Amino acid sequence: MSKFKSSEGPKIEDFSLILLRGHSKKPVDKRWQRYCAEKSPLSPADLKGRNCGIACGPASGCLVLDVDDAGAFTTTCEKKGWTVPETYTVETGSGGHHYYFQYPQDGQKYGNRTSKVMGFDVRGHGGQVVAPGSVHPDTGKKYIILNNRPMAKAPQWLLEFSKQKAKPKPSPKSKRKIAADDIDRLPIKPETRSLIRNGAAKGQRSEAIFTVLGGLIFSGLSDSEIFSLFESYPIGEKYRELGNGRERWLQPQIDKARGYFTDRAEDPISQKRGDKSESVSDEQLLKDFRKIDEPDKEQIRTAKAAIIRIINRAHGTCMVGGKFQIIYEHKNPVSGRPDFSLLSRQDFRFRYENKSIIVGYTKGKPTFATFADIWLKSPHRREYDGITFDPFLKTSRLFNMYKPAILKPGPGTCELFLEFIKTVICSRNEEIYEWLMDWVAWLFQNKGQKRQGTSIVARGSQGCGKGTFVKFIGELFQNHFIHIIHQNQITGRFNGHLKYGILVFVDESFYGGDKRSEGLLKGIISEDVILVENKFVDPFEIRNHCHLVIASNNVWVVPAGLEERRFMVVHVSNERVGDTEYWNMLYKQMENGGVADLAKYLLARKVKSNLRFAPRTPEFLNQAIETMQPEQVFWFYCLQEGNLQDPSDEKPPEGWPTLVSREGLFHLYERYCDKINVRNRRLSHTQLQRRLQEMVDVYGGPRKAFTVGGKRFRTWRLPPLEACRQQFESKLKFKIDWDDDDQVPF
Repeated sequence: MSKFKSSEGPKIEDFSLILLRGHSKKPVDKRWQRYCAEKSPLSPADLKGRNCGIACGPASGCLVLDVDDAGAFTTTCEKKGWTVPETYTVETGSGGHHYYFQYPQDGQKYGNRTSKVMGFDVRGHGGQVVAPGSVHPDTGKKYIILNNRPMAKAPQWLLEFSKQKAKPKPSPKSKRKIAADDIDRLPIKPETRSLIRNGAAKGQRSEAIFTVLGGLIFSGLSDSEIFSLFESYPIGEKYRELGNGRERWLQPQIDKARGYFTDRAEDPISQKRGDKSESVSDEQLLKDFRKIDEPDKEQIRTAKAAIIRIINRAHGTCMVGGKFQIIYEHKNPVSGRPDFSLLSRQDFRFRYENKSIIVGYTKGKPTFATFADIWLKSPHRREYDGITFDPFLKTSRLFNMYKPAILKPGPGTCELFLEFIKTVICSRNEEIYEWLMDWVAWLFQNKGQKRQGTSIVARGSQGCGKGTFVKFIGELFQNHFIHIIHQNQITGRFNGHLKYGILVFVDESFYGGDKRSEGLLKGIISEDVILVENKFVDPFEIRNHCHLVIASNNVWVVPAGLEERRFMVVHVSNERVGDTEYWNMLYKQMENGGVADLAKYLLARKVKSNLRFAPRTPEFLNQAIETMQPEQVFWFYCLQEGNLQDPSDEKPPEGWPTLVSREGLFHLYERYCDKINVRNRRLSHTQLQRRLQEMVDVYGGPRKAFTVGGKRFRTWRLPPLEACRQQFESKLKFKIDWDDDDQVPF
């Protein structure tokens, strides 16, 4: 039987009151819960102008249903057949509702229970709610009495719910131990099973742990089962050495591996805003709302909450370049990848202009608002402080363009692909292979962070495997693998697609002799920030995560100067051209789990190479020769010939001279320019002198060394041929085989 007899709702003094700190929800008295069982001595006069709370339970005689998410709660009631009787109701300062019910006097204890999924809490013995008349700490709005009537009896479903206890989360140690027989039955490779049973030597344990984690995750083991295995088997030796901090160390390793090795589908919108059933219920709720001729205040509030949740799934607000923009997330209609656009406020309103609902009444007539206006004015709309691209972002205040890759395991391995890289892409050069794999491993482990400022250039004939190499590396990044097929897409003004790029494949679309694009290309490789611009939208800066792989069968692919460090250039072998059986086997392996196996291999690989300086290769020399200025090619030709015949000397010495006239050297340069048909880039005497001094240590010789017809010439004193060649090699940072005719630049 209720303690309140009045036909109106209860008075504030009927409750057991507690004082709250300032305009907050936190009680001042740390022992406030005793007032749930015994009446508090405080009166409303004692609390005037202050926030106060109501201690729920026997002393106040109330059990309170606290509904924070009306849409989720309505959906739950529909599914479970629950009803909420009319009762004393308070509207909270955040727009929620407190439904007060009589606390049963049956001797049982009805406590607190929370369900964020179902959108409500229950406050009973041991709980408190903010009293009407108090101010919400976030919105500044008062708690007001919405339905001033006596408290109804609590519905049976509410009593049963409040008595249930939340299931505790199991600790890692509460799971069953993994027995030896279980390890034999796990679908993992024999090598992985051996590592579990035998462990690894110090210095190799980190790589072994990553390998094992990948296999266990593929096998479907939970985190707690993985913890149990590491507690019991030799693979966990490093883990157990850490003592009390071992679980804090292992959990991030598991999380990192699980981020790449999973077979679950990803829907970024449903992950942020609930599952598909939840989104359907919101739209169904709006359909049902439209059938109501004269909806009341509560029905309108519920419909508005559903609209906000629906629009929040794909929209958010942000300031970009000092302008208010609305982010619209969608799938690219061509690639099918997640994408986003920036809408102005006007564009957003146009998008939802044809959708509106009743939001109230004026003089008995309904007033309407569009979905856009409801969302824009809501404090619960999705909002961001800016736009970023960060695979390891820990704050939700920035809109993150990064979408993690989901790799599906399978029976295939990456062994044939790794052999393909070594034998075909790197032409069996072990040093180049190790550097290249370190470059790919670093990129995959860091997701474009901690840039090294180098790129891969693969030159070879059609059908040799350049595209295959990049294709399967690109699948490691999925949404952030960009395929460029036109030079303007990489060096043009409108480069919005690069905002997503981690691995960018420039496929037969760059010419090394394009001087206008040279600076832009090198900037993308080495600069930490790039300016992104879409059509009709102001450009904005983001951190540059792009790493380029350039492939071509052209002779001149990239602008590789003498001191260039950015390009690691390989000449791809032709040995597998036309080998259909080999390609079918390779694709079958990689498309059936090989990519996931490659990810596991790269995660475990320890990077040892200096990735800030690309190693020199014979193909790099070819690109450097193509890029050389005429005077550089001329000097390389002289060094290659090992002979410099001065036309100013009537009796020039055999071989390499120690003195050469400046006039004669200039005539040799001009003669060479005529030979290679250079017209517009010729240097003057002074320019040639300065450029020559950049390549070799020359200095002035005697002023009267040569006489031709009585004419005197100034001279240069040259170092010996071997020293000149060494200085050129030092400039190029490459050891040249001067006896190899294939390296002659003409």
